[in-house]
Amino acid sequence: MVKAAALKPAADAPVRPTRAAVARSAEQLRGAEPELQQAAAAWFRSVLRLPDEVKTSCVEDIVRLTPRFVELLGSPAQAVVTEAASVIANIAASPGESSAKVIESGAVPLLIELLRSTSNNDLKDHAALALGNVAIGSAQARDLILESGGLEPLTDVMTDFVGGSSTSARVLNSTVWAISQMCRAVSRAPCCSAAHALLPPAHTASLLRCRGRRWRCCAP
Repeated sequence: MVKAAALKPAADAPVRPTRAAVARSAEQLRGAEPELQQAAAAWFRSVLRLPDEVKTSCVEDIVRLTPRFVELLGSPAQAVVTEAASVIANIAASPGESSAKVIESGAVPLLIELLRSTSNNDLKDHAALALGNVAIGSAQARDLILESGGLEPLTDVMTDFVGGSSTSARVLNSTVWAISQMCRAVSRAPCCSAAHALLPPAHTASLLRCRGRRWRCCAP
């Protein structure tokens, strides 16, 4: 499986993260202060965006924190939820059994609900990327998302975009990519038909191009 290309790290990303630094940030993440939770989640997001050779010693420790990031999807602070969703998208994009850990932690129904309920473009973007990355993991993962009702809120994003809502082009691109991961199997042709019916011609072409691609995308 081809991994997502490494993205340029954020300005506040550590040059070479250590396990001690991961432990300190994990303590903040487990605390009750939203500001510290947000800062810790942003730090973890920055680490996960580093090149593989730099972050490799810390990835397993971060993946173990997945249940906590999933818990934070229910935070009353939207900034915390947005950062947590971004980290989950990046965890799901990591190699190995990371996407299975996201599923085991109960993230899928929460990500779907966030897509349905939020008007925040960043949060929609992260939720769509996370679902797409999870879908790549296995046929069972794709089926879980579809059986949990994940296709409808994704197509709703496209409907909103076509209808002239405030949905950004970046969110649309992430959504089209996520749907393409649900459509890779022949048995998922109805997913593509539903997407084609909603998209303008230019974006339909994007969906057709995405169908043949199988890589995981990191959240910004």
